Amino acid sequence: MCLRCLHRLSSNSLRPRSIPSPSSNAAATAPFSSTPSLPRANATITKKKPGAAPTPRPGPRTFSKKKKDITPANVRKPAIGERKALRKRVVLSNTNALEVQGLQDINEKNMMDEEMQGKVLGIPGEVVDRLRAVEAFKPAQGWGLYRRPAMLMRSETLEYAKMMDSMGTGSMRRVIVGERGSGKTTMLLQAMTLAFLKGWVVINIPEAQDLTIAQTAYSPVGTTLPTTYIQKTYTASLLRAIQRANPILETLHITQSLPQAQSSSTITTSPSSSSQQPTLPPSPPAQPPYPSSAPSAPPTPK
Repeated sequence: MCLRCLHRLSSNSLRPRSIPSPSSNAAATAPFSSTPSLPRANATITKKKPGAAPTPRPGPRTFSKKKKDITPANVRKPAIGERKALRKRVVLSNTNALEVQGLQDINEKNMMDEEMQGKVLGIPGEVVDRLRAVEAFKPAQGWGLYRRPAMLMRSETLEYAKMMDSMGTGSMRRVIVGERGSGKTTMLLQAMTLAFLKGWVVINIPEAQDLTIAQTAYSPVGTTLPTTYIQKTYTASLLRAIQRANPILETLHITQSLPQAQSSSTITTSPSSSSQQPTLPPSPPAQPPYPSSAPSAPPTPK
C-alpha cells in the first residue's frame, strides 16, 4: 500500500456524515395534496383590534414629509397694491451711466427737420414730467440704463410730426400696428412728446384692457336697460392725470353755457309760509321699459 492510498483513507474517515431526520423523510414521502394543511392545535390566532393600523404590505415604501413653513415670524407681508406698484415702477435716470456729450433736446423747431432723421434727441425735463403723469413710460423699455430719457428720430416720427403740423383745426385718426417689440408704445410716446411741445391737451389711457377685464371697481348706474356701469375710481384717477399733465387747462375758460338737468326729486316749498309741508312736483306717467309689439285687441261689437 502506498502513501497516497493511506492519505485517502484518513481523509474519508475524518469527513462528517449527515444523518437524515425523520421529518425530512416524511416530507419527501408525503403524497401531493391541493388542500392547505390544518393549523396546529397549540397555535394561537390573534385578532385585529378595532382602529389598529393596517398591516404593511411588502414592497417599496414611500414616505411623504410635510414641508415646514420657513417664513420667519418677523417678516412683514406686502400691503395691498404694493407688489403692483413695485412691478409698475419706472426709473427714468441712472446717475452711474455716462453722460452723452452734445446731446441736443427736441423742440418745436427741429422736430420736423429732415436732418434729424437717424439721430438721438433728448426729451426736455418738463416734458418728461408730463409724460410720467400720463403713464407714457413703460417698465420694460429700459429707461433706467441711460442717464436721461432720449428718443431716436425715425422716418415715422418725422412723418407724424409733419401730419400734426399740417392738421390745423381738423382731426386725424391713426392706428399704429406692428409685431410685438417693434416700437408701437415708443411711437405713441414720441407722438405725445410732439403734442406737448405744440401745446396740445393730451389724454392717454395707458392700459385699455384694464377697463374691460374687471381690474378696476365698477358699479351700475341707476336702473337703465341695458345696464350701464360706471368706474368712479378709474375716472377720478384719469382726471387727476389729465390735470397734472396739462397745465394749459388752467388758462382755458368755458365760453358756452352748459344745460342744467332738473332732478325729479327736487323739493319746492311755498314762499308764504315755511311751516307748510313741502310739495313735490308731479311725476311723469309711468311708461313700460320696452314698447309693446303685441297687436291691439279688436273693438267689441255693439
